[in-house]
Parts: sequence; structure tokens; C-alpha cells
Amino acid sequence: MAIPLLLVDDNNRYAKLLTDYFAPRGFTLERATSGEEGLEKFRAHAPDHFAAVITDITMETRLAGYWMVRRLRRAGYKGTIMVASTAFNEIPIIDLHRALYRGLDVQFLIPKRELKEGRPYFYPLGFFKAPLTEWRPEDA
Repeated sequence: MAIPLLLVDDNNRYAKLLTDYFAPRGFTLERATSGEEGLEKFRAHAPDHFAAVITDITMETRLAGYWMVRRLRRAGYKGTIMVASTAFNEIPIIDLHRALYRGLDVQFLIPKRELKEGRPYFYPLGFFKAPLTEWRPEDA
């Protein structure tokens, strides 16, 4: 049985790259192109329906990924949240974001540069944890 993920990204190219990564690994992705649409799709299911939510953080809509993540947590979502962004393309920036996103209970950061190059990394929010090259629900 496929594992459902919610993908929230307004960029078609990165959404396709994420879909191409997760789909062959047994996941189905339900896509939203804005934070508002992501919340609507989340609310259309039980709070534990999605194994993970993957979101861009800087979408050009009224409700960007940062605010959507806050609202998901307030609405009862307890699953894994991964943030994918071009802002994470440099290692020192990843360390800064690890500190910023801990308060949102985000588990992984995904730099889009490595994703674009076909070798995605999943940086856990723990400061001294090594990045993962594969993600499974039990990694959360």
C-alpha cells in the first residue's frame, strides 16, 4: 500500500523532482501549490492521513510554508514535516535554519540544489546529526 505525502510547492520543477524521488519508493504525493491549498488538502483528511508534509518555505502567496507549518501543528498534525528550499543551498545556512525551525517541530531540511542534481539530502534538525540520503517514515 502506498504511503501518502502532502507536497506543497508552487514551483513545478521542484515538485516534479520531489515526486520523481518519492513515487518509486512507494509514496503517493498529493500536491498543493500554496500554503492555503495545502491546509485545505490537510483538512480534507484525518489528521494522521499524511505520513509527511513536504513544503517550500518561501512561496509567493499570502500563506507561505512557514505559516502553513504553524497552522498544521495547531490543527493537530503530528507527522513528519520536511522543508525544501533553495535557501538551504549553503551548509552555514542549513545550520542557521536548524535553529530557526526547531520551534516549528520541523524534522528535516531539504536543500533544492542537491535535489536538482539528483542526489537529495535530508538534514535532520538535530545539530550534530549527519544528513540522510534516503528518507523512510521510521526515520522521523
